[in-house]
Amino acid sequence: MPVHDWRAEDAGVFHSLHLSWLCHLSGTLNNGGLPECHYSLTEFSTGSEVVAEEIVDEETTYLNRRRSLIIRHLNGHRIVARVEVVTPGNKKSAARIREFATGINEALTRGIHVVVLDLFPSADHAPDGIHGAVWALRGNDEPHAPEGQPIVLSSYFAVSHASACVEHVALRQPLPEMPLFLDTMTYVPVPLETTYQAAFRGMPGFIQQRLESQA
Repeated sequence: MPVHDWRAEDAGVFHSLHLSWLCHLSGTLNNGGLPECHYSLTEFSTGSEVVAEEIVDEETTYLNRRRSLIIRHLNGHRIVARVEVVTPGNKKSAARIREFATGINEALTRGIHVVVLDLFPSADHAPDGIHGAVWALRGNDEPHAPEGQPIVLSSYFAVSHASACVEHVALRQPLPEMPLFLDTMTYVPVPLETTYQAAFRGMPGFIQQRLESQA
């Protein structure tokens, strides 16, 4: 099943897909996808990207309800990795993108590996998107997405210098597996396509039909 263009959907619709996708990812990782000493849970996001505003629009409302997939080690139940799904609110403005990227960079600085799944093509206010902003904070030039491949999947390895595995995907194309780093010697593949399919199949039929009918 190809990845869909979610830009025309309400923020609440994607929020539902977001939660379901993380649950399917967590279930897959907990059932043989992770080493026995690790486990995953969906938890409230606590990064600096969460916003408090007096006047809150729909995108901000769902941004403040977003979850992250947290990977912990049984020794002290410490966090070793995170999986983040980018929401429309995260890319509403250049300032929001910087806030999200700052949260990712802070996690990496604390030794937490991060996978970022960004299904939304970047807007004119930030053509290099989330990965470009993270990459700039990590001390590298901002990369440009290849033409026709606006979906960006990034797996960041928490070391002092910038280190990442990045995949660019076209709309209507399947999602590849991404490495999820657990320590300096270990990573596991994250099955994005099968879990995305499972989450999408749980959406209401009329929403599936609308997204499947995209040219």
